[in-house]
Amino acid sequence: MIEQQQQQKQKPERIPRHEYRYCRLCHKRGRNTSLIRPCDCLITNYVHVNCLAEHMLSNDRIHCDQCSGQYRGIRYSYTRKSFFEWLWKESTARNSLLSCISLLCSIQVCLYSLWQTLFTDELEDFVDDITDIDFNLTSDAIKHNMGIIMIIQVKIVLPVLSIICAIKQPITVWNDYHKYCQNHYNIYIDEALTASHQPHQQQQQQQ
Repeated sequence: MIEQQQQQKQKPERIPRHEYRYCRLCHKRGRNTSLIRPCDCLITNYVHVNCLAEHMLSNDRIHCDQCSGQYRGIRYSYTRKSFFEWLWKESTARNSLLSCISLLCSIQVCLYSLWQTLFTDELEDFVDDITDIDFNLTSDAIKHNMGIIMIIQVKIVLPVLSIICAIKQPITVWNDYHKYCQNHYNIYIDEALTASHQPHQQQQQQQ
């Protein structure tokens, strides 16, 4: 009888099923008191503090992917990613910046071409060339008119379009960086808070 009483004392207490929840990140069961609700999602909205901290640090995010609500129930601070951090982590950002630099360098050539065509003695020759249109339908006339179109494209259309693209590209790069900053942050978790939850979670796993 004494041995049976000792064995009964050594057995862990059974926790009622309704007091258990499942972490939506690690999918392990835990007591309601060991889990928190970090956002406004209605379904499977319970997580361990440590799981949430690891999720935030690995994804650089402070907002829920489903409800877009900012995470709560855990103490943390955050700062926005710098421009150089964005370039370091995102290969597409580096490619965009390189294309932006190349387009900005091409502006000099385009501006020089337009200046030579429109504001020097070449303007008279250019006007004579583009006004010398042959309205006949012969093959020689068609070739001549195609040559005039090519001159307009090379000396006017292409430089203007290149300048517009070169001006637009820095704006595109800045908008991409701004979108990245809205979803990625430098996050600093309160280590004392996460450390206090580790022993409790280990006990839950042992049970």
